[in-house]
Amino acid sequence: MKNILKYLYFVLIVIGFVGCEQDTELDPPKYEKKPSINCFLCPESPNIYAELCYTKPYFGVQNNENDYILDAKVYLFDLTNLDSSELILSSATGIYKSTQNDIQIVENHQYLLKVVLPGGKVYFAKSTVPAKADLSKFSISYMKVGAPILDSNNMGPGGPGLYYERNPFTVEYYYNSLIQDNFYLNTKFEAEMINKNSQILSVEMMNKGENDFYQSNSEGKVRIYYNRDFNSGFGTDGPWEVNRISGTVYTVDAAYKNFYISQDNGQYAGLFKEPIIMISNWSTGAIGFFGSYNYTTGEIYKK
Repeated sequence: MKNILKYLYFVLIVIGFVGCEQDTELDPPKYEKKPSINCFLCPESPNIYAELCYTKPYFGVQNNENDYILDAKVYLFDLTNLDSSELILSSATGIYKSTQNDIQIVENHQYLLKVVLPGGKVYFAKSTVPAKADLSKFSISYMKVGAPILDSNNMGPGGPGLYYERNPFTVEYYYNSLIQDNFYLNTKFEAEMINKNSQILSVEMMNKGENDFYQSNSEGKVRIYYNRDFNSGFGTDGPWEVNRISGTVYTVDAAYKNFYISQDNGQYAGLFKEPIIMISNWSTGAIGFFGSYNYTTGEIYKK
């Protein structure tokens, strides 16, 4: 009985404290907006764009309007070739533009982007343009398309006789060339599958997020391993074999890699994603990415 009374006494105390709670209005934390600057260089692109806006606070009254920077001076310098160009405001959404008619974007050249805001604040970042990958350096070390696995009841959603197949697919391949330090390889390939009726099925070969980016191993090679199932059936039936593998190979610097990951690759983030900390390569006081990438497109395997 004493224990019960002690319990009731504790509950009454808790209720008393809760009943005394009141809402309190607090001023949002002091916030200093920063310039957000994004620019990516590529030898294959005729235009050079830089996007400038100010950051917005997480607290206080929110709106959907962006605070674009429309009164900056933006300069691009080729530190290797001692060339330069000014990027001119070309859009009310904070887009500044130059072209490769004014300054060439060249492999292995280092560039500096300089932004001067009204009042004299100056921000800068550097980036080196990676070389293209060489498609002839790719080699397949292992590749297998397993026998089709039928759905459990051999009926499928289409009814009797209309079933789907699950096809295991594994491939290991190498890029047999050294990737320079601070650069990464990123592949976007598709495997073209073919069956005995010469029907074609495309299978995407892509990992997710940070696992998309590769650097050379201790042997000076890049090893890429891919293992997944793909579906077929409903009149487009296996067994399958790989007819060819083709697509685009990107080489990127660390800033472009970090930008890619910060975008969460769209649907890859998952249901319970957390806010992303931006890994910026700008000088103190600004955030964003000044990066470079290069790419080539073609075929690395044909039956």
